[in-house]
Amino acid sequence: MSGKKSPTLPTLPIELVYRILDYLKPYEIMISVHNVCARLNSIIDTYQPYQTLHNLDLQHYSLSKQAALYFVNALKFNRTLHTLRLWRIDLGVQGAKYLAESLKIHPTLNTLQLCSNNLGAEGTKSLINALKFNQTLTTLRLSENSICAEEAKDLADVLIRNQTINTLELYYTNLGTVGCKYLADGLKVNRVITTLELSINGIAAEGAKYLADALKVNQTLNSLQLYSNKVDALGAKYLADSLKINATLNTLKLLCNSLGAEGVKYLADALKVNRALTNLELGSNGLGAQGAKHLADALIDNHTLNTLSLTCNNIGDKGAKHLADALISNRALKTLKLDENGLRTEGTRYLADSLMSNQTLTSLEIGLNHLGPEAVTYLSDALKMNQTLHALNLYNSSIGAQGAQALADALKVNQALNTLNLKRNILGTEEIRYLADALKINRTLESLDLNDNRIGAQGAKYLAEALISNRILISLELEMNHIGVEGAKHLADALKVNQTLNNLNLRSNGLGVEGVKYLADALIGRKFCTIKCESWTNV
Repeated sequence: MSGKKSPTLPTLPIELVYRILDYLKPYEIMISVHNVCARLNSIIDTYQPYQTLHNLDLQHYSLSKQAALYFVNALKFNRTLHTLRLWRIDLGVQGAKYLAESLKIHPTLNTLQLCSNNLGAEGTKSLINALKFNQTLTTLRLSENSICAEEAKDLADVLIRNQTINTLELYYTNLGTVGCKYLADGLKVNRVITTLELSINGIAAEGAKYLADALKVNQTLNSLQLYSNKVDALGAKYLADSLKINATLNTLKLLCNSLGAEGVKYLADALKVNRALTNLELGSNGLGAQGAKHLADALIDNHTLNTLSLTCNNIGDKGAKHLADALISNRALKTLKLDENGLRTEGTRYLADSLMSNQTLTSLEIGLNHLGPEAVTYLSDALKMNQTLHALNLYNSSIGAQGAQALADALKVNQALNTLNLKRNILGTEEIRYLADALKINRTLESLDLNDNRIGAQGAKYLAEALISNRILISLELEMNHIGVEGAKHLADALKVNQTLNNLNLRSNGLGVEGVKYLADALIGRKFCTIKCESWTNV
């Protein structure tokens, strides 16, 4: 025997340790290597990838429950993490307890996501208790974990004293009205939280009242989300009364409740005097044309609301007319979402007429309304005059050849629109040729979504010819369009000349290995361009 000793951890050269660490994932270093011995700890602390480990998302790893427990227990030794996402890791009660101990002493963690982890009452209590000691956490997401009234009370008590958490996410936690009451009481005193997410918690009108009472005195909350909470007209009245007083809330999301026309009237009356709210989302609330009228009346007097979402409310052409009339005089609203509202030609014509005089609206979404060619022609005529609309969404609008030609003619002269969504409009070769010809001239459109149409290889050829001369388009979506190998070759040839397009989506197009190769060859020498296509295992 030579008498040479095998290297051990205390004697292993630091360069070799670095090489070993290179083969380990960040969480594996924390679980398996850190805190083995003092020398190894000191080496890890100088290992550059570990020094810069600020964000860790474990939902991308298939961790066993035991590995997850090891990780959260080892977290107490970490001094680098700022953001930790543990979504659906199934930590359970024991994992929550380990994590709570780490939270008490961790010096840098500011964002913690624990959605859907089966924490249990005991685990949740441990985490809430840790918040009494933690001085760094600013964002806490506990959604999809059951939080009963008792835990909600404990959390509210912590929020009264906590000086760091500004974002709290608790959707689908079974809070109910009692849990909501405790949190609302905490909000009356808390001066830090700016964003509160309480969707899918069954708070109903009573819970809305508790929150409304808190909003009358709270002066820091900026955003409140209450999707799917069984809030009816009475609940809307409580919230509306608070909006007449509150001067800080700028975002209120009430999608999928039961406000109806009566409930929205209360909110509309509040909008006439409120000077803080800038974003109001009321999708799927059964507003109808009458509800749209109440909001339209408010828009005439309101000078602060800039985003209004009314998707899926069956306002129809009559409701569209009320809103269109308001847009003529309103000078604040920038984004209007009217998707899936039963609009037809008449309602679209009203909106188009308002766009000819309105100089404030920058984004209009009217997809899923089956507008038809004539309606799209009215909008296109408006685009020839309007110089402020930047984004137009016509998803699934049955625009037809006539509508496509009208839009193309508008794009040749319009100098403002930069985003156009024409997804799922059954656009074939003829319609694409109109749009491609417009792209050769247009100097403003940066994003075009043509996903799920019938472009085919010939349509891809027309678009490729346009890309050779176009120097403005940055993003082109062509997913599910049957362009095949031939279409891929046309686009690849264009990319060899075009140096502006940096995002091209070609998923589900039957490109085959040959088509992907054409595209890969076209990317050689390009610094910035992402092409999304079939994975190699599916081509």
